[in-house]
Parts: sequence; structure tokens; C-alpha cells
Amino acid sequence: MARPFSPTLADMTQKAIDILSKNSDGFFLMVEGGHIDMASHSNDATNAISDTPGFDEAVEVAKQFASKANDTLIIVTADHETGRMVVSSLPSGLSDEDGSFSTPDSKLFYS
Repeated sequence: MARPFSPTLADMTQKAIDILSKNSDGFFLMVEGGHIDMASHSNDATNAISDTPGFDEAVEVAKQFASKANDTLIIVTADHETGRMVVSSLPSGLSDEDGSFSTPDSKLFYS
């Protein structure tokens, strides 16, 4: 899928829940933030960071479903570490460095 992603991960999660929740025996759904994984393998901090809110939105869709279905368990985890991404408050000066990025409290970091 090319950026910007359409449908979004949240859209696909909602559609899967809509279809699977019709089964009276219940269901298992795994949703993966695969683009975060691919960006991390490439040490591409820009896309790893920018893809994360989309994953968060998909988790929120699942949480909304779970709030109405009292027999639902949501697990959010990483399947592995990817790419030795390093975060620093100072630029390294390397040509493949990503950044600067801002934290919510406006501090800068580099990857």
C-alpha cells in the first residue's frame, strides 16, 4: 500500500470486527501495524513515527468494540524489535540520520 494509506488500518479493523462479530461463537482478530515494522527495519524514523497514530486509531476501534462486548480481550504487543533504531537528544551528523522530531513537550530528538 502506498502512502497515504487507504483504507486506513482503523477502517480495516472496523470492517473485520463488523464481519467477524456476526459469528455467535466469537472470533479472534490479529491486527498488525506492518508499516511501522517495515519502516523500523529500514531505520526510517519518519515513517515509523508517522505510521504509529494510525495503529493507535485501530486500537481505539477495538477498544470501542470491547467497551460494548464484555467478553473481549485486547492485547497490544510488539512481535520483535526491529532495526536497532537509536534515539538521541543531539544530532549525530550522520547522513542517514532522521530528525529532528518534537516530543509532546517540544523537546527535540533525532534517530
